[in-house]
Amino acid sequence: MPNMENMDDNTNIERIKEKLVEAYNKTAQEYGIARNEKFDAFLEQELKHFIDSVKQIGTRVIDVGSGSGNESMRFKEAGLDPVCVDISPAMVEECKKKGLDAHVMDFYRLNFPDESFAGSWMSFSLLHVPKSESESVIKEINRILVKNGIYYVSLFEGEGEGFRKEDVKKFGAERYFSYYKQDELERILLPYFEIAKTERLDISPRPTISFECVKKISS
Repeated sequence: MPNMENMDDNTNIERIKEKLVEAYNKTAQEYGIARNEKFDAFLEQELKHFIDSVKQIGTRVIDVGSGSGNESMRFKEAGLDPVCVDISPAMVEECKKKGLDAHVMDFYRLNFPDESFAGSWMSFSLLHVPKSESESVIKEINRILVKNGIYYVSLFEGEGEGFRKEDVKKFGAERYFSYYKQDELERILLPYFEIAKTERLDISPRPTISFECVKKISS
């Protein structure tokens, strides 16, 4: 079990955001350089399926927690029109260096009109949101998607939440992580989305689970 600092219902969201900015500003230039062949094969499969699904709806997609924009570049190359958002100004700057449309923004309030995007990609970003806030973030994603819009979310499988201390040397700050079992995340998604596809990759340091969802007409 990772060394994690538990937080109660009065979790300080601003502290979580500040630590994320500190950590990802420090690592922005080298983020994503180290690769894992097994995960990259999984990621390419997931990207292709998402791209194919979105193209049936439209072309404009939002990459929520985009990091340095590597996956948005893949969207752009495939003919989509990606918009990157990240809480880290340094990550947003890396996106802009790649010629991407990028904005400093957190997940809790996305500054876009209703039904602005055909798809939303959220790869290893929801895991930085306390579980008490996860439904409101998912509801916000739902808001900015068109009817039948595609939502992709991936994160680490597990239990519990809190600040992780192991990677402080690399990132310069502790980061908050929320781990989910598949059925736990499904319960949060289902009021807003139909789940079209689920995947699980058994890989170190912990398994990855992913969901590709379709916005419900009634939501």
